[in-house]
Amino acid sequence: MSLQKVNAVTDNDGHWYIIPNDLVEDFWNGVDSCEDDDDYESFEDKFGKYQTGGDLNLVQLWAEI
Repeated sequence: MSLQKVNAVTDNDGHWYIIPNDLVEDFWNGVDSCEDDDDYESFEDKFGKYQTGGDLNLVQLWAEI
C-alpha cells in the first residue's frame, strides 16, 4: 500500500470522510445528488468505506512538516 493525497471532508449531516483527492469532485456531486433525489444508497456504496465513523481523529492522520 502506498501513501496518497487525501482530503478530509464532511457531508451535509456532519459525517467525516477521508477521501482521495481525485474523488473530491465526485464526492460533492454525490452529496448534491443525495439531497436532490435521495440516492443515498449509491453514495454509500461509493464513499462509505472512506467514512471515519465519527470524529475525524478516529483515523490516523499523517503530515509532512
